[in-house]
Order: sequence, then structure tokens, then C-alpha cells
Amino acid sequence: MPYSLTRTEDRVTFRVDPEETPTRWSLLLLGLPFLAMGALLYHYAPDVPVFSIPFILMGLASGLIAFSDTRPAEHKCARKFTVTHDGVLVSEDSQVAAQDVHRIVVDDPLSAPISFAGPALAYLTLGSGGAAGFLAGEMGGRVRKELCCSVSVEAGGKAFVLGAGLSPTSARGLATDVAKCLGFEVKPHIAG
Repeated sequence: MPYSLTRTEDRVTFRVDPEETPTRWSLLLLGLPFLAMGALLYHYAPDVPVFSIPFILMGLASGLIAFSDTRPAEHKCARKFTVTHDGVLVSEDSQVAAQDVHRIVVDDPLSAPISFAGPALAYLTLGSGGAAGFLAGEMGGRVRKELCCSVSVEAGGKAFVLGAGLSPTSARGLATDVAKCLGFEVKPHIAG
């Protein structure tokens, strides 16, 4: 589970760990023929390595990409925060009062805008956007995009990120748990 919570009498402490990105085996398998071709060219024409080097480099590059995590840095780090009925303690020097929370945002780069309305002060919003640099032009990137959701609390014109590097399901679950801890009622609502 990408996040865990610890309850005490008056507070709930959340620990959010980014989900691990899977290895893209298809990209790795795509690189194997390039490596084989480069090895064969080098074997049969060792005096002219200029023909084999590009194939070997393409095979090695596809292997590196298959095992790399290309999400933005903020989607790779673990986060810890505490929620009480009074508000959210994001860090030692950053606290958001419950009455100041404008909305709880689930930023899911793959979904259409859908909202979940809480009481007058809180809205859970699923919107597009987010890690656009990560989303652009990555081969087989849909698997990685699905692990690029984040949850933040907006108050006073600022967004405080509570967790990132999550799947859409985990992000919605985290946002719902935070809303419930703040005492907000969460009801499905279609934005119009």
C-alpha cells in the first residue's frame, strides 16, 4: 500500500511512499535485437566498428530507459504529514487550518475533470495537468503516467503537496481519508 496511517486520540499521521514504477519489458526486448545486431556486425567486421557501435548504443540505451524512473523528483520522495480536526500539519513550519482549506486536489494527468464535493469548505477535484514534462513523448509512458498522481491541500492561495507518485486509486483514497480526518463529508459530484 503506497500510504499508511497511524491513529492516535486526536490526530492521524500519514506516511506516503511513491509507488514503484514497473520495468518496461517491451522496451527492453526491443533493445535486444539491436544489441545482437551490433554484436554480429562487430564479430564479422571487427575492423569497421563504426557500423556496430550505433546498434550497441541503441540497445544499451533502451535497457537504461526500461529500468529508469523518469518521473519528476517530487513524485519520487516519501512524505509524512499529520491531520487533526483543526487542520493539516504538512511540515514543522507549515500548517494549514481546517477552516482555511479551499479544496483537496487530486491531480491525475490521465483523467477528465471530475469533482467530488465535500462541505462548503472542501472540494476533492480531479483535474488534468500535473507533471507535463514527464508526460511528453515517453515511449510506453502510460504505465508511468498512471503513477504520477498527486494530492494537495489548497489554502490561502497556496498548494501544499501531501503525496505524489501515486496511482489514481491511491491518490483518491488518500484524499478521501484526509477529508474524513478533517471532518469533511465526501459525496460524489459531477462538475458541470
